[in-house]
Amino acid sequence: VLGVCVEYTFGKNLFEIINKFQKRTKLRVHCYSGNDDLGVQYLMNGQEQHWRFNDAVFHATVFRCELMHGYEFQNYKKFEAYNSKRD
Repeated sequence: VLGVCVEYTFGKNLFEIINKFQKRTKLRVHCYSGNDDLGVQYLMNGQEQHWRFNDAVFHATVFRCELMHGYEFQNYKKFEAYNSKRD
């Protein structure tokens, strides 16, 4: 239903999220870390969003995401998408 991928290429982390919900399902995405807020994105079915970032030097880099969809975005999920100490 939803695709999330983090990979390391060319010295940077690549994070992508893909809306694989059924037709006309708008996905609200808000991802952020302690240093960066990637803003709110709205993805329709089949759309994807990509971000590139570096790990912090002196502490762990942790990105969290909040996903919402459905009528008035009532379905909500918050998760840790990336942790440099774990991933």
